[in-house]
Amino acid sequence: MKKFFNQIPVKIGVSILLIETILLSMMGVFYVRSFNREIDQRVLEKLALPGILMSQRALNYDSVNNHQIIGELVHETVLETFITKRNGVIFYAADELMLGKHIKQFLAPEEQLQITDDSARNQQITFKTSEGNNFISSLSEIRHNDKNLGFLYIKIDSTKIEQEKRHIVLLFLLGSLLTIFLTTLVEAFYIHRLFVPRIQAISTVLKRTKTGDLTTRVSLFGPEDEFHVLIHLINSMLNTVSETITTLTDTQEALKASGERFRELSDLLPEGVFELDVNGYFTYVNLQLCEVSQYSREELCQKLQFTDILIEEDIQRSSENFKERIEGQLNVSSEYKARRKDGTVLQVMVNASSIVQQDQFKGLRGIVVDLTEKNRLQKQLWQTQKMESIGQLSASIAHEFGNPLVGIHWLLVDIQHLPNLDESQKQLVTLGLHECKKLKNLITNFQAFAKPSSDEKRYYDINQILDDILLLYKKYITDKNVDIVINYQKNLPRIQVVKDQVHQVFVNILMNALDALHANKRKIFITTLQRDSQVLVIIKDNGCGITDENLDHIFEPFFSTKPEAKGTGLGLYVSHLITKNHNGKIQVESTRGEGSIFTISLPVEGLAL
Repeated sequence: MKKFFNQIPVKIGVSILLIETILLSMMGVFYVRSFNREIDQRVLEKLALPGILMSQRALNYDSVNNHQIIGELVHETVLETFITKRNGVIFYAADELMLGKHIKQFLAPEEQLQITDDSARNQQITFKTSEGNNFISSLSEIRHNDKNLGFLYIKIDSTKIEQEKRHIVLLFLLGSLLTIFLTTLVEAFYIHRLFVPRIQAISTVLKRTKTGDLTTRVSLFGPEDEFHVLIHLINSMLNTVSETITTLTDTQEALKASGERFRELSDLLPEGVFELDVNGYFTYVNLQLCEVSQYSREELCQKLQFTDILIEEDIQRSSENFKERIEGQLNVSSEYKARRKDGTVLQVMVNASSIVQQDQFKGLRGIVVDLTEKNRLQKQLWQTQKMESIGQLSASIAHEFGNPLVGIHWLLVDIQHLPNLDESQKQLVTLGLHECKKLKNLITNFQAFAKPSSDEKRYYDINQILDDILLLYKKYITDKNVDIVINYQKNLPRIQVVKDQVHQVFVNILMNALDALHANKRKIFITTLQRDSQVLVIIKDNGCGITDENLDHIFEPFFSTKPEAKGTGLGLYVSHLITKNHNGKIQVESTRGEGSIFTISLPVEGLAL
């Protein structure tokens, strides 16, 4: 046995086998850890995605009531999800029994999540219960306008993830064993076959090496002499060269994969990304730029310059900026008007930098930002600010009218008590006092409408609120030649509401109804009634109606079918929020060309405290 293991071929075979085993073990540890980290990072990113979408208002809080929606986002089996405040108190959950309770009441003993106001913003923990079940739970911060609104808790079953990790280890072990087995067979085949003259073997290997074949090695055979040293040195040299080439090949593959990742990430960006050559032709564009310009990648990268998608007035300026960027003299953003493939024009902002390789300019690389949405929001902001200023001015005017009105009222009272007034004069004075009272009520309602909401909840008569609105807008309604048909239920229960907020809801819907009326048929029907524990306000018009397509979007912010100068797209959105905050709801029925019916239902018990 000792003699057998003293043989050079056996020693070489055993040595190579040990080296392979060690290398494969090291590689196994490295790759298994890398795969596990990648899997954990992927799970972390997926679990953080719903919190990011909620922070961006792209995902409603109500989504936690449907585990399937969250599950589709994270691509895992969701066992539990709810939203807590910063102090850990649950305020959104599928199970209503969980509302108002602290999150710690529902955590497993092994879940060591820190729920405090100053705790870590995003947490994730993998734990195993006493029953042997594997879980992953995460706590993602929900932010808006740099403020912490709370945390989104998600708990998933990590059994499949752990199985995936075990499968990776098993596959690597099987691959390693198969590699060692096949390598051992190859080594045995070459070591134990009949030896050829050593000189011829070395010559053959060197000739093959000269032709670029680095896979062949010189076999060790014969007595232990200087040839063994020479053969070993030659084999070592070939191994080094082969490993170097393998490393270079791996590096090239890594660079290729990195380029593919760049392109994939670039396509996910909301801004357009581009690269230009020295002549201004597109060499790369991402998906967003294709969508904005309405050109395909092939059209942009094969035959178009950047000036081809600009309007004529901006071509000269953009060409000058291109030259300045090449020379490094321009490093600020520039705004242009771009022309889509269909001919429409949009405002864009471009920011680019030079591509320099080996001290030579190769082109430009930059981003394109569509300013259409930004400009639209800016106009809406200006419109909102104008409306706020009008409200403040209106309150001031109402106050200035109120003071003289008091003097007129008391003057008429004094005249009423003068002696020797005939009956017609007394009637005129009484009529003047009545008109003063109406004007006083109008000013009071006007001031209440103009001042900001106090959020104070009191019991009010809905019929009276509607009468106040009709009085306030009587002149406006009369000028539009509109008939208001009123059908109030008598003795409606007073309900607890924030008066100016409900006032705003009714005004918004009434104004929309007035704007929707035809030129001839101009009637609006206002009905109030009690149905079970709800007070209903039904406002019906015989106007143009709402299309089915727009009906699904009327409660979205900034959605409006009116001209920009007339509508901001916020009226029905704000009305929906106010009604929802009063535990009520707004329902809409509409037929194109016949009119619309808005039904506002408010609970008799008022707001939930």
